[in-house]
Amino acid sequence: MLRTCCLMLCLVAGSRQLSISTFVVPNAVETGQNAELQCQFSLDASDTIAPYVKWWWTPLYVDEEERDKKQLYQRLESDVSILHSNIEHLGNDTILLTDMKYTDSGNYECEVFGITEIRMHKELIVYLNGSGPQLNISEVADGPDDDSEEDILLECEAEGVSPQPELSLTVNGKEVDNLTTHVINTSNGLYNISANVTISKEEVDGAEVRCELFYENPDVTHPPYVDIELYDPSGAVAAATDAIEVATSPASHSLHDESSDSNGLRTSWMVIVMVTIPIYLRVLL
Repeated sequence: MLRTCCLMLCLVAGSRQLSISTFVVPNAVETGQNAELQCQFSLDASDTIAPYVKWWWTPLYVDEEERDKKQLYQRLESDVSILHSNIEHLGNDTILLTDMKYTDSGNYECEVFGITEIRMHKELIVYLNGSGPQLNISEVADGPDDDSEEDILLECEAEGVSPQPELSLTVNGKEVDNLTTHVINTSNGLYNISANVTISKEEVDGAEVRCELFYENPDVTHPPYVDIELYDPSGAVAAATDAIEVATSPASHSLHDESSDSNGLRTSWMVIVMVTIPIYLRVLL
């Protein structure tokens, strides 16, 4: 009995000596970006045991029976082992996951093992907007509404998106209700999504129509993924803007511009030659 009590006291003391003081895993990163993971521990001043520090990863987009933890990193004193190709060690048990893919989504866990074992984990989502939202506006036969004009079909779709997405359609800033939405889980965490709705032509004439892609997971925050079109009364697309990519750099010279510069240079040399030849002949004579 006395031995059991002593052992329990030792375990309690050990658990107070070892703790994870800093643990940082981002909620989400965009495909192609890097993610910095931090794990620092604290020891009591009297503790002389050097604990192991390990990083583990459990992938999200695999079958349940294949969802095993994979070790990414290990350190004992100054001996560091990197066990994955896209990892850099930044020191102090902080690792950098580089050029991340959506398949890198999953649960990231830090383990510190000394007298006792302490673990902390968090899910990290690597998001991908795939083809992005693509909006199409077309006229269809008049439906059961109050006018006799043709109706307007609004369609938006995106392919190869991760994680599971949603779409919204707005006309002049007002969200359109009664969307028909289809989401298909293709494989390994990729989704195809489409949404459509039929509205009266009067509602959309001259209006800004906007389709936006976002994600069901509220932890995934990102710049707007939108496709915007302006529809004029004649039924043609009057203008289109892309709110995702806005050109800010000066336009590069086209091949036509280079050709024009070349023609101008050739003309300048002809003028010089025509002026120089008579002077040369006069000197000879």
